[in-house]
Amino acid sequence: MRPCGASIAGALRSRPDAAVPRLHPVEALPSGVRICRERIPAWMSTEFCVLDTEGSPTLREVAVVNERGHVSFEARTPRDDDSYYSQDGVRPLPDLLRELGDVLRDRRIVAHKASHDRSVIEASFSSCSLNPPALQWECTWELAQTLHPGLDSYALGALCDQLRVGSKPFQHDAAHQATYDARFTYLLFRHLRRDQLCRRLADAQNPFSSSRVDTPFQHFADDRQVHDDAFQQLSAVLDSVARDTANHQTQGAVLIGEAGSGKTHLIMRLAEEVLSSNRLLFIRQPTQADSVLFHIYSRTLESLMERVGDGPHSQLDLLLIRSIRSILSADGNTTTQSEREILAALDAEDLDRVGQEGSQARRDRWDRIETR
Repeated sequence: MRPCGASIAGALRSRPDAAVPRLHPVEALPSGVRICRERIPAWMSTEFCVLDTEGSPTLREVAVVNERGHVSFEARTPRDDDSYYSQDGVRPLPDLLRELGDVLRDRRIVAHKASHDRSVIEASFSSCSLNPPALQWECTWELAQTLHPGLDSYALGALCDQLRVGSKPFQHDAAHQATYDARFTYLLFRHLRRDQLCRRLADAQNPFSSSRVDTPFQHFADDRQVHDDAFQQLSAVLDSVARDTANHQTQGAVLIGEAGSGKTHLIMRLAEEVLSSNRLLFIRQPTQADSVLFHIYSRTLESLMERVGDGPHSQLDLLLIRSIRSILSADGNTTTQSEREILAALDAEDLDRVGQEGSQARRDRWDRIETR
């Protein structure tokens, strides 16, 4: 039985710096409402937008800030001294609501005191005999109370001042303008989300915090989402070798990554998957040109002496046990009781059943194996 193998393979591929999303020019829609169309890369989340409304019980003014922090929609209803279309963004309420519904559709809506904005939106659609879009809401007022209980005030301006949100102080005389409030609500939402994430990470175990992985035979915490693409590629190489039962051809690939990026950690993950049925040799790059062969031989022996999992056997033990078992069972000619006992012990991978270490019974059985 000819052994086959594969050199460990794969490539740690880091996503190249993506270009900053390009903002298209503001479009002058027939309605006069300004909508800023933005192209968002596929890897960037586009699941939410920030909404602020002014008016009660029906809408007077509204602004929407997208996930990039840009105002994507702003409009208001006419005042008594306005003529329709006299100003950009001034629209009758029914027209405004139809376009607002298109902007909000399939988005998660973030608002400060979302219950108020929700009631204004629903009342406005109802007053115009329009069906409101089905929306999912998230409230920064409630999130702030959860993360920062006991603050003096949870009003938008006071909250931004207390948490030091934004590069500039909140201008309270500009409050209750939909666009201004929506922008600060966006900054507040990002601040609270970042705070929430930091708290979760503080309670979570960092898989790389205890020590670096020096050999793949060590055992450290492992987040399997890290470098999962490279791991799947390595696994695919090994699977293709296992399926090649006709030719037993060796395959290879290269694992590339910056120092400290987790290459050995990744091979540790692979070792935990395959060591029960495969052998793994870990040979670091030689540092002495005149002792390359000695380096390879010694590191090969060190790898073979590594214990497999929590069991009693080293890689060398399992290599010998399974190779000898294949030889003995190849022709099916195990006629004697001694040979059957040896084969049963090898099938169970229990060398103690061959005989105690140093005993004559064990020596006799090994002599029997050697004669085959």
